[in-house]
Amino acid sequence: MEKKQGIAGLIYHDERLIAALPAMCVILDYAMTFFLAGDTSMIISWEASPLVRFAVINNILIPYIVGIILFYYLASYAVLRILAGT
Repeated sequence: MEKKQGIAGLIYHDERLIAALPAMCVILDYAMTFFLAGDTSMIISWEASPLVRFAVINNILIPYIVGIILFYYLASYAVLRILAGT
């Protein structure tokens, strides 16, 4: 199998960078959700996730989002480390 060269090769063989992609998507998703919602009353009324609604109502949104981002990153990284040898 031929080794990939350049920046694609660095990304392809680095689990840390690949695992960061889902975490960045979570950041983008929540940023767009709250930007387009305008205020928290829209989130409370229309958000499908009960955890997000709970975080907004109890004013713990920042720790919730940080926790979700860390969870996505660590779960992705763990799975990629497990599958790296296959």
